[in-house]
Amino acid sequence: MIASIFLKNNETRAHKNKREKIIIANFVSAVKQDITLDLNSSKEINNTVPEIKKFPFKLNQNDAIISYILKGKTKYFKVKSIKKGKSVFYPKAPKEKEIR
Repeated sequence: MIASIFLKNNETRAHKNKREKIIIANFVSAVKQDITLDLNSSKEINNTVPEIKKFPFKLNQNDAIISYILKGKTKYFKVKSIKKGKSVFYPKAPKEKEIR
């Protein structure tokens, strides 16, 4: 069972599509932060410091790690030299029930 995919200092859950032999993972690249910017820096005091999560792997820009569970143990597989293909945009993402 595929568990997670680690790519470019991000981690997300992965799902295997039953109908096709593909793994689906959605990475969110834009995170909205509620911050205050002001010429008077004292008004920025309530801004929260972003949490920097320690990434468990050292990866090159084009590498990824796929974690999977085999006989109750988490295993890892490294994929090297990933080539970026053409982006494919779908009108609607499939529901989790449809993926599994």
